Amino acid sequence: MFCSKCGTQLPNNAKVCPSCDTPVTSGNDINVKDIASFAGNKAKDTLDTIVNKTTEYGSELKQKSQEMQKSMEQQIEQQREQRISNANHAINNMFVDNDECEILTLGGSYLNNFLLTGTLKKGFCTLTDKRVYFRGNCYSRFGNEYRTNREERIVGLKDITGTGFVDIRYWWLKLIFIMSAILSLSFFILNESIPYNQHTTQTTAEFCTFFCCITIISLLSYIFFRKRYFEISYIGGNIAFKSSNYTISETQDFQKALHSAKDRSDAMS
Repeated sequence: MFCSKCGTQLPNNAKVCPSCDTPVTSGNDINVKDIASFAGNKAKDTLDTIVNKTTEYGSELKQKSQEMQKSMEQQIEQQREQRISNANHAINNMFVDNDECEILTLGGSYLNNFLLTGTLKKGFCTLTDKRVYFRGNCYSRFGNEYRTNREERIVGLKDITGTGFVDIRYWWLKLIFIMSAILSLSFFILNESIPYNQHTTQTTAEFCTFFCCITIISLLSYIFFRKRYFEISYIGGNIAFKSSNYTISETQDFQKALHSAKDRSDAMS
């Protein structure tokens, strides 16, 4: 015989349940109502246990996730601080002589960003009274093309031979213009030379019109679309910066300051 509330096995002739003090009903067996009540209580206890465990595990998982995120953020911040420290150390040790006087920097915003974040996406050029320092993304000319490089270069003012702006046009637009012009002329001659046929004449005229449009578009694109670079030439090579990365006045001011510094350096030597 079992208790109708908690299900504890009862001793013979027991009047109350020794576990929960529930009075024992008469009869040798538990009725259907008692069984349903017992099952419901057990199910509720089991559900409560599952909910409590799930909440506990969820809380632990959330805490672990927060700890991992905090650890990753600390690592990222440490790496950022290390990059900034390296950037400041590099700038502080950039000048060859401690008595060099900085005159002007082309790309000062990129330099400031380098000091604040430790990352350098564009190049900058610093002019002193003795040298020119290049750092970051720069360009070197090979024939009629410029190739990007990551530079850390120092050039003395006495070795500077000149500065200027260079416009590089897209050679493939010129090629498209030449080919489309030849094709449009060929279809025009073909249209004029073949015997009259409405279908053939219409087809060749359409091709001629199409390639004439391509010719005009490619010619205008070749004329108006270009890359402009500010180039500094020195004995043994050259280095350039894409003009679109800097303002026109910033580039012109740097060019004037560079030539003025070189004139003073040449006068003193």
